[in-house]
Amino acid sequence: MLRIISSNIVQAVNHKELSRIDLTPWDLQLLPIGQNQKGLLFQKPIPLQEKETDENTLIHHLKASLSKTLDYFPPLAGRLAIVDHEEDDSISYFIDCNNAGALFIHAAVDSISISDIIKPVYVPHIVHSFFPLNDLKNYEGVANPLLGIQVTDLADEDKFIVPPLQERVFHFTKENIAKLKAKANAEVATDNISSLQAVLSHI
Repeated sequence: MLRIISSNIVQAVNHKELSRIDLTPWDLQLLPIGQNQKGLLFQKPIPLQEKETDENTLIHHLKASLSKTLDYFPPLAGRLAIVDHEEDDSISYFIDCNNAGALFIHAAVDSISISDIIKPVYVPHIVHSFFPLNDLKNYEGVANPLLGIQVTDLADEDKFIVPPLQERVFHFTKENIAKLKAKANAEVATDNISSLQAVLSHI
């Protein structure tokens, strides 16, 4: 069971007034879908000092670093905004760089370790709770943060070993390369696609 230790809104240190950032047609296509989610696993670091205080914990430093980073990426601390166009009964979206802040959550799961996450063939359900803006669509950034970060402490392990990467060599015969090239050129009605481009596109 995941437990929330703290939840904060982190703002940029030096907020600068910016004009609005209009969304491109490509951006607008992404409004109805869920927010992009990325996760990273790290070994639990050694405490910065033997006796931690609120001012020297790793979480405090992460929030301070995020605040400074938002100085350089003000849209991430903003919110979506809507403009109603009465003349044609339409609406448009833009990013309001108002420094409303990004969401930062510190959580913990005492019964789950890194190996419990990386060993199973399928992603354990608990992993979904590691992302703070689950089930939100992009257009809901009007009333919710555009960026949510969650640091989740997992159970300690004796040692976390990253398995060595394995290499694999792919071999394409001359005949197969010729078929790939012919197929690629036929699909776009041209003869400008090279053998290398056809193979790389296939891969």
